Amino acid sequence: MANKLIINTNAKEHRIVLLNHGKIIEYHQESKNHPYNVGDIHLGTVKKIMPSLNAAFIDIGHEKDAFLHYLDLGENFLALQKFTKKANLKNTKQEFPKTPLLSPLKKEGNISQVLKKNEKILVQVAKEAISTKGVRLSSSIALAGRYLILMPCGDEINISKKITDKAERDRIKKLMLAIKPKNFSLIARTNAAGKPAAMLDHDLKNLCKKWEQGIKKLYKATPSQKIVKEVNRISSILRDLLNENFDQILVDDQATYKQVKEDVSRIDPKKEKIVQLYTGKTNLFEFLDLERQIQLAFSEIVNIEGGGYLIIEQTEAMYSIDVNSGSYVRNGNNSKYNTETNKQEDNALAVNLAAIKKAFPLFRLRNIGGVIVIDCISMQDPRNQEKLLQEAKKQAKNDNARIKILPLTEFGLLQVTRERTRPNPHLATKELCPTCRGTKKIQNALVISQQIEEQIHFLIKAKKSKHITLLLHPYLHSYFTKGIFSKQFKWFLRYHQWIKIMPEQSMPLVNYKFMNHKKELIAITPKTSIKALAES
Repeated sequence: MANKLIINTNAKEHRIVLLNHGKIIEYHQESKNHPYNVGDIHLGTVKKIMPSLNAAFIDIGHEKDAFLHYLDLGENFLALQKFTKKANLKNTKQEFPKTPLLSPLKKEGNISQVLKKNEKILVQVAKEAISTKGVRLSSSIALAGRYLILMPCGDEINISKKITDKAERDRIKKLMLAIKPKNFSLIARTNAAGKPAAMLDHDLKNLCKKWEQGIKKLYKATPSQKIVKEVNRISSILRDLLNENFDQILVDDQATYKQVKEDVSRIDPKKEKIVQLYTGKTNLFEFLDLERQIQLAFSEIVNIEGGGYLIIEQTEAMYSIDVNSGSYVRNGNNSKYNTETNKQEDNALAVNLAAIKKAFPLFRLRNIGGVIVIDCISMQDPRNQEKLLQEAKKQAKNDNARIKILPLTEFGLLQVTRERTRPNPHLATKELCPTCRGTKKIQNALVISQQIEEQIHFLIKAKKSKHITLLLHPYLHSYFTKGIFSKQFKWFLRYHQWIKIMPEQSMPLVNYKFMNHKKELIAITPKTSIKALAES
């Protein structure tokens, strides 16, 4: 199975997970109290002009005024502004105005020369409010469909750069020239590749209808009124991602199920049968073991293949990711000369490559955006540094967001910028410690349990250990032993030996110990202890 979309609905929010071959590649949250608003078009009012920023603050009805920079006005701003004023004259006949074409706005100009305080302006939400920053706006209006993007007051045709076949680009361009409305620009999305003219024409007619309905509202619109509402987050994901690789959409709410089925039926009627309603008593995410995967993916410490780990920290200005080798030991040596220096260089490259392969998918999953600095393990060989850079560029191709990657610095820092249009999900991967009574926070128990399972696998498979005893906090003891088919019983079925688990009331929740049959402590590597990782 290729792609699955899992939608969990509760009283407060929708949670949406995109799976690819069983792995989570995207995670979204949409609060019912604060719905998704990127793409919404408002009739805003200019509240403040800021010449020093070359920007203006616009009232669109939100608690905080939205930000509009001169560069986001768009080259067709003058024509759009003329059209907006004409359409907002409260025309009783409601004659549909024609979109004009005017000279493009200068790329280097002053916003105070084109906007005035209290002036009405048509704007579109480009980025949601993030942290202390308010909504970011654009006056380059664009209505997105499944295959096309419609932009008023323009006369251009553009095709997605991801469509690389020249013959297909020429075919699409001819179709767009035949159906393009006068004084509108059209952009062909990646999904347009291989689609017949009838499908593109149908998509364009829906966009034109949506624009006309919005303009009818504009006739008598009051300042800050919403003119065009973008589809919600679920519908947006279906519109942008649904393709022949999807084989299941699982929903656990009746109303959401009905909405999703309607969306899929409109987008691709043949896919309607893949929409299914989950009616089980167990929470859908728990049933599919998604809660554990999400908690691990959003943890501050994330394991990478081979025994290394990443420490991910967020500050106001950027994200910092520290790459650590942990207990990584590479099998074999591909170096031309079998020296200790070459072994270290090879190990450093292997850990760094594994870190990049883990980190970049996490950017998409956790919606990490802005400035990202990855502190890689130092490498001296320029060829290895180039290999790392090329791997980063390869991983970035799997992301829909715009990403820019700079070469490694002399200190081994890989600098990345990633487009961010919405807040990243906030998940509680830390919980109150029962030992310190909430004065500090520790890693989530799911993360600790994952470390324990990996260590048991290492002891039995690699060390051939037998008669293992695990000492841990009573809370974790209950987690591993509860129920007939407990974790402890599953270990027995997997390894064909019984692992004794003993509760220790005095042991902190983050600590645990392994003993052999002689009751001697078994050494624990840094990667299996959250406390050791944090202090290393």
